[in-house]
Amino acid sequence: MTAGALRRTIRRAAERAARVECCGLCAGAVGPEHRHLLDEQDGTLMCACTPCSLLFDRDAAGGVRYRLVPTHRTRLAEVPVEPLNVPVGLAFFVKQGNGRVVAHYPGPLGTTQSEVTASAWRSVEARSPALSELRPLVEGFLIWTGYRSGRDQHWIVPVEDCYRLVAVIRQNWGGLSGGSNVWREIARFFDDLGRRVADPRMTFEEGGAGMGEIRVGKPDVELDAPAHTKGVEEGNSVRRRQAGHHADGTVDARRSTGIQPKKHDPILPIMPNLPPG
Repeated sequence: MTAGALRRTIRRAAERAARVECCGLCAGAVGPEHRHLLDEQDGTLMCACTPCSLLFDRDAAGGVRYRLVPTHRTRLAEVPVEPLNVPVGLAFFVKQGNGRVVAHYPGPLGTTQSEVTASAWRSVEARSPALSELRPLVEGFLIWTGYRSGRDQHWIVPVEDCYRLVAVIRQNWGGLSGGSNVWREIARFFDDLGRRVADPRMTFEEGGAGMGEIRVGKPDVELDAPAHTKGVEEGNSVRRRQAGHHADGTVDARRSTGIQPKKHDPILPIMPNLPPG
């Protein structure tokens, strides 16, 4: 293989790896519809594969750092939000770990935040008891009011939905007031919320909220394609002619090095064999 071909091979492999979403904990590949974890240290959301998400499926399972984002969505009946003094018709509210409530107002540059007074939030909770069950940091109280909404909408949603709405606004905003396209996409987003409640199996990709069409080309059958294609051994398959691989599936240090491999074997037979990388 020439140097130019090698560079193209490496570049294409890197591009494919960048397109595949990975679990933020184990780096395993995740499907299009997967769970998310909130990292409380920096406030970011990370993708989680099914096995990792099951580890955090109980309260306090993630200790003081990780929280599993729920998937349940609930549309509330009319909620009087006047005590919250929302200056615009679109906002979401997130309860913090210490009980404070922060309002987020989406816009073309992200969100503008302000703290809600405790008395105002208690007043709204008294009129809508479901809000008292709002899970800190991982659920949001999402509202859309005003003439553009048609009928006022009030939702309890996973916090990832709130940030997905922010992305829709940023992607479609135009001019000073946003333009007609952004409001059309916002309406589409809320329509998709309703459809997801009716059919929880539906993904936002199927609903189309802010997502573009993706064209899928021919399968990649080049030499740098990943394993599990015909003729390519799987990562855990036994290498019959490769030193260091045993018939029972175990390995020793000869798999990784030919320089004094016995020095890298475990001291006792009962210890795990972790050959050097």
